[in-house]
Amino acid sequence: MTEKLDSLEFKSIWNDELNYLFDLFERNDFKIRIAGGAVRDLLMGSKPHDIDLATTATPDQMKEIFDKENIRMLHTNGEKHGTITVRLNDKENYEITTLRIDVLTDGRHAEVQFTEDWRLDANRRDLTINSIFLDRDGSIIDFFGGYEDIKNHRIKFVGQPSTRIQEDYLRILRYFRFYPRICLDENSHCSQSIEAIKANATGLKGIAGERIWVEFRKIVCSKFADSLMKQIVDTQVHKYIGLPDSCNLNEFSTIYRNFEKNLIDIPSPITMVCSLLHSAKEFEKLHKRMKFSNEEKRIAEFLFAYRDQCKRNLDQENGTKLEDKLKPFKFILVDNVKDGKAFEKLTELLKYVNRLEYIEHLRDWQVPIFPITGDILENLKIPKGPIYSKILFSLKESWKNEFNLDTSEETVERLKEMMDEFI
Repeated sequence: MTEKLDSLEFKSIWNDELNYLFDLFERNDFKIRIAGGAVRDLLMGSKPHDIDLATTATPDQMKEIFDKENIRMLHTNGEKHGTITVRLNDKENYEITTLRIDVLTDGRHAEVQFTEDWRLDANRRDLTINSIFLDRDGSIIDFFGGYEDIKNHRIKFVGQPSTRIQEDYLRILRYFRFYPRICLDENSHCSQSIEAIKANATGLKGIAGERIWVEFRKIVCSKFADSLMKQIVDTQVHKYIGLPDSCNLNEFSTIYRNFEKNLIDIPSPITMVCSLLHSAKEFEKLHKRMKFSNEEKRIAEFLFAYRDQCKRNLDQENGTKLEDKLKPFKFILVDNVKDGKAFEKLTELLKYVNRLEYIEHLRDWQVPIFPITGDILENLKIPKGPIYSKILFSLKESWKNEFNLDTSEETVERLKEMMDEFI
C-alpha cells in the first residue's frame, strides 16, 4: 500500500497556480509529480521555498501546451536537459523537467535521454532523500528507501556510491552538504559512502571552482561544520578543491564552536574559509580555484590585514575599560573611513575573534575624519616625499589616540615642531 502525505505543509503548497499546472498536464494525458528537494522538505515537515516538478511530457510537448495556453516560459535554454521554467499569473515560477536517464557521463556533465519510467529517473539522482516523488493526492513514490532514510536520519547514495559519484564528482560535496540537514549525530556516516568518497576524491580536480564553491560555502556554515571539515580532510577531498594540505582545522573548529548553539550568527562562508588558511598567499591560491566574488575577496583581504593584530590585542585586554577595548577596532574604522563596507567587514572580524558584544557599540559610532589635509602641509611648504609621509603618519597616529586634533593655529605649530624633528 502506497504511503500518503497529509501534512499542513503539503496542503499549504496547493495554490491556484500549482493546481492549474497539474490540471493542465492531466488534461493533456501527461503525468506530473513534485520532485527532488521540495519532496524532501515536505517529508521533513518544512514548506519548500521552491517546487520543482517532473513529468512524462517532453520539452517539445510542454512548449506546445504552454504556447497553446499563452503561458510565459523562462530560461528555455534548459530544454536540452529536459527543463522548462514557466511563470504563472506573474506570481509563481515552476521548473518542470522531463523524466530522463543518463546515457553518457564524464564526471561533470551528462548526456541525457528522455523516458517515461519514473524509477529510471529516480535511479539517476544523487542521494536517496532526493529521489522521491509526490503525487497530487500525497502518494509517496519512493523506489530506493529515501523516506525511510529521512525518518531514520541517514544519508545514502542511490545504489552504489562509487557509481553515483563517478557520474558527477560534485556529489561528494553534496553528500557533506546534506549530511547535517538529515543526520542527528555528527559521526553517523555510512562507511561505504566515506570509502567511496575517499577513493574518488581526485575526480573533483575536473569540477569547476564556481560549482565547488556553491556547495562548499553551505558546508562551512552548517551544523557539524567542524566535524565535516575533518572528514573532508581525512578523505583527502580538501586537496582537490583548492585548500592547502595543512588546513588550520583548530582555528576553524574554535570559530565554529563559538557559534554552534546559534548558527544564525555564524560568520559568512568566506570568513569561515579564511579561518582554514594560514596566510593571504594561501587565499590567493584558493581564489584562483574557486573564483570568489569581488566582495568576498575584499572581506578576505580585510581579515588577513587585521586578524593577527586583533588577536594580539585581545590577549592583552583583560581588566581594561570597554572604551580601551573598543579603541583598536575604532582605529580600523578610521583607517578604512573611505570604504563604504568597512563596518560590514569589521563585523566579520569581530565574529572571527569572538567579540560580538562590540558590534552594537561600534555600529553607530561616528567615524571622525582626519582633519589635516594635503593643502595644509603644502601651505607650510612641506615637500612631498619621505618626510611628508613620515609627518603625516606620525600626526595621524597621534590623532588616533584621542581623535581631537583640529586645524587651529595650535595644530599648525605642532606641525612646525614635527618639521624640525624630521628635517
